Amino acid sequence: MSSRPTRTAVTLEDATVVILAGGTGSRLSPYTDRQPKWNLPIRSQPLLQYLVAMAHQEGLTRVTLVRRSGAMDPAIPCIEVRDAGETRNMVGTLFQVEDRFRNDCIITYADILYEPRILEALCGSEADISLVVDLGWEDYFRKRNPDPRLIAESMECASGRVVGLGQPLSADDPLPSGQYVGLLRFRNSGIETLRSVYHELREEFSGRPWRGRAQFELAYMTDLIQEIIDRGYPVCAVPVTHGWVEFDTRHDYEMVLNGDKDGSLAGVIDLDSLPPLPTVISAGGVALRELNGKREILVVCQGGAREWRLPKGMQDRGEEVRDTAIREVLEETGVHCEADAYLGRESWSYEYDGRQWREICHFFRLVPSGDIGQTLDPDIHEAKWTGVQEALALLKFDCEKDVVKRAGV
Repeated sequence: MSSRPTRTAVTLEDATVVILAGGTGSRLSPYTDRQPKWNLPIRSQPLLQYLVAMAHQEGLTRVTLVRRSGAMDPAIPCIEVRDAGETRNMVGTLFQVEDRFRNDCIITYADILYEPRILEALCGSEADISLVVDLGWEDYFRKRNPDPRLIAESMECASGRVVGLGQPLSADDPLPSGQYVGLLRFRNSGIETLRSVYHELREEFSGRPWRGRAQFELAYMTDLIQEIIDRGYPVCAVPVTHGWVEFDTRHDYEMVLNGDKDGSLAGVIDLDSLPPLPTVISAGGVALRELNGKREILVVCQGGAREWRLPKGMQDRGEEVRDTAIREVLEETGVHCEADAYLGRESWSYEYDGRQWREICHFFRLVPSGDIGQTLDPDIHEAKWTGVQEALALLKFDCEKDVVKRAGV
């Protein structure tokens, strides 16, 4: 088991990861003839699984996949799945889940793969609008096409800000200093900027040409970002060098598969840095009460080995992680609680149905409003209140003992 501190730039309550997957992936045929491109295997794991696992590792618990309507359901627990409806472009897909933006929204295309350090760099940005820019893009693009101008787009930065992007390059254009990766973030006032600009444009240009597109509904994400820039809103560049790939064509996918075998991916992306196991999110907590001047903690005895643990369980799709903790404690002990404070996260690996999983559990300090009642979880043999020292002696795992200590008992 291992623990990791919570990153202050991202809060559990506010941060959402939106994975945009509304497209058809036709240029990846025949690989996408019977599956969406986010299900393409890399080292026997679906592309989507890596994106979700990296978000979970970074402490992000609210992950929403916006898929093409009619696409397969991902066999990945703990993520919300929404349909994109009739839209196919990135902007329209994004606004299918506008209700999930909150105060912090990380947006990633579903057809890219990046090293965890790149998501970490974006999460470390304090800007209201941030966009990941690869400064070492040229070597990778030359592997994709002998003339990188044919697949690259314009990118201009000044004083750490993006000032222009998303335009095709001509044969006479100098190579840009960077490339937009397909990973960006809106937070705080940036969320309001995103909303207001989009809705103003939609009201004025719906069904009409806009920024060189036949109609507003066909606009690219880069068109919307450029509009935001042109209106004077600062867009921060988060610079990286290498560490990502895009799956736009059959050649892109085969290059990664072959490069992983023959070593030619070296310097492009380190696939060894990717999470090796699929992840699930769980939550639980330290329920504290004071009885006759003595502080007591709620613990449960579970499993065939009848081990004593803190009450906790897996997050349901679309569920807030705080609600997961409250629900699981209620189901395992019958005790109604409210979350009082966040106590951090712990992680461990286990095997289920012949497959290894990485569980990342978020713990809260909980205030109970009742006593032990009916247990709804058949795996729970007993729930009881016990003194702090007895609880520390009973608990099976050291990481849960550490959580109890962090609760301030």
